[in-house]
Amino acid sequence: MTPQSPAPKNEQRTLPTDEDTQSEGEGKHEEAKKSSRRSRNKAGKPTVVTPYLLFYRENAHFFRKQGYEFKQMSTIMANAWKQVPDDMKRRYRERADAEK
Repeated sequence: MTPQSPAPKNEQRTLPTDEDTQSEGEGKHEEAKKSSRRSRNKAGKPTVVTPYLLFYRENAHFFRKQGYEFKQMSTIMANAWKQVPDDMKRRYRERADAEK
């Protein structure tokens, strides 16, 4: 089996739909939700959870599967975040506030 090559730069990329995310990573969010412990960095300080970070965690695996490197994936995810509707961003903000 050969790895898939990344999509051409001029190709329009879209984020997965809710149906895609439920079938692929359904249990991941629930597991994170069950844990009451905060994430900590190497120095033992709590990490800051931002709305973008939650968005990134939920969607990055779709691009990793396609063989994108971190730099490419980060650029794609940043551009995708800019296109996320305000009501979805509000939900991510509420979840991030709940984790603080």
